Amino acid sequence: MAQKNKRRVVRYDRIIAVAVIFIILIVLLVSCISSCGEGGSSDGSSSGTDNSSASTDSGGSAPEGTDNSGTDSSAPADPAGYTSVSMNADAVYTGDLIVVNKDYAYHFPDNEDNLVSIYLNKLSTYQAKDWDTMLDKDILTQFNALMDGYYKSTHNVDIMVISGYRSKATQESMHTSKTSEVAAGYTEYHTGMNFDLGIFPKGKNSYYYKAEGDYKWISDNMPSYGFILRYPEDKETLTGVKGKSYKFRYVGVPHAAYITENSLCLEEYLEALKSYNPEKPLNVEAGGKSYRIYYVAASKSGSTDVSVPTDKPYTISGNNMDGFIVTVEMN
Repeated sequence: MAQKNKRRVVRYDRIIAVAVIFIILIVLLVSCISSCGEGGSSDGSSSGTDNSSASTDSGGSAPEGTDNSGTDSSAPADPAGYTSVSMNADAVYTGDLIVVNKDYAYHFPDNEDNLVSIYLNKLSTYQAKDWDTMLDKDILTQFNALMDGYYKSTHNVDIMVISGYRSKATQESMHTSKTSEVAAGYTEYHTGMNFDLGIFPKGKNSYYYKAEGDYKWISDNMPSYGFILRYPEDKETLTGVKGKSYKFRYVGVPHAAYITENSLCLEEYLEALKSYNPEKPLNVEAGGKSYRIYYVAASKSGSTDVSVPTDKPYTISGNNMDGFIVTVEMN
């Protein structure tokens, strides 16, 4: 008996079911990949992952508001056209603008090679007490210029330098013998920038310098050469010294001009300068030139960064107290 062939029946419902399952698997796979990618760029808050090093990694970006330049971002920036120079702590005690008085002692340097005999280096238009009367050689150069101008104007040769630099030993001896009330270390004679003048007219009695007659030319013109009267008559409470018409001090042209014009003593001037800084300097006109002058407080420990111009000549002087005076020549 012959067999009957069985017909294979295609089950489309099963094919459709498999296709749907396959599509669902693809969707789930894509969703998983996307989710994992987002997790990789997260802020590290997911458990099991320590991303704390990201905030200290030097290769990472700095948090907003921090400064990676190597300087303290809280420090004021130098004004445009300025840079900083480092001044060591001892520099506070040196310079043309140091003050020495009963409150601030002189800091003696290791050597004093800049001192010279006035007698051996003076002009023939004035006199010096003896060979041992000395000044700082740079100050003597300015004094020679002052006395040259004086002679050309008056043809007078009566002026004598009767006192200049004093060593510590000399001042100690004078204090012990009561020829000076000032203890060693507390007089500006140690600086080599301080001196006394006398008048020695030929055939007449000598006397301390007074700003009268021909001699007044010196007082009227000395600021143009950088000199001031060190102890004005009405400043005793500030200087600690009674007014002396014959004691002079070198401070530099712009400072001498401002001090004299405003009837100040050195102590007053240095205190007033503390209100000026690189952003708000004191502007002074003197000798046909313009100057900017300002104060920078010294660091209480170590060196001090002092703002100075990058394209103009300047000088820096300590004040022998607590800071530095910068003098910029503008033209």
